[in-house]
Amino acid sequence: MKGVSLTFYCQELRKHKNTVLYECFLSVAKSMGIAGGSVFKGIASFGRHKVLHKEHFFELASNVPVQVLFIVSEDEAKKIIKLV
Repeated sequence: MKGVSLTFYCQELRKHKNTVLYECFLSVAKSMGIAGGSVFKGIASFGRHKVLHKEHFFELASNVPVQVLFIVSEDEAKKIIKLV
């Protein structure tokens, strides 16, 4: 089977209907029968607005970037992207 790496980036605290977005990605993929997915937390980043986001040891609620990664078939990737 040929697969593709499908990656989404979002902020850790970004929500969709009171659920953090990366959990939404995982639950949708799970309901579609996707074999697995992973979420990786960023240490620091900046984007187009040049604002530096980084996690500090004493912060309880940081808003660093997270990467949601799936290794899927091309058909599965198209289905996930269509839902997004």
